[in-house]
Amino acid sequence: MDKTKIGTFIREQRMALGMTQQQLAEQLHITNKAISRWETGNAYPDISLLDDLAAALSVSVEELCRGERIALPSADTNTLLSDVITEVRQQKKDRAAKWLRIL
Repeated sequence: MDKTKIGTFIREQRMALGMTQQQLAEQLHITNKAISRWETGNAYPDISLLDDLAAALSVSVEELCRGERIALPSADTNTLLSDVITEVRQQKKDRAAKWLRIL
């Protein structure tokens, strides 16, 4: 994965939809600074945001990870990526619940 390529792709898709960084950030419940870091190639989006980010940009998760449009996204790849994202989200919830029990 190439941070710069993915960042450029995110920026292009966002702009094609007529969205500002702030609007995209609000949709994802994050800061516009995070969007800026992605678009400049200084950071990757958190894996738990990939589904929502792809939906907001009207692209597939595979396209988002590749940083380019593809003719026919692989259904198997999209399913696999969605499963991974779901698992990561669940692990984050489990960790948060564990910390709450400790406190």
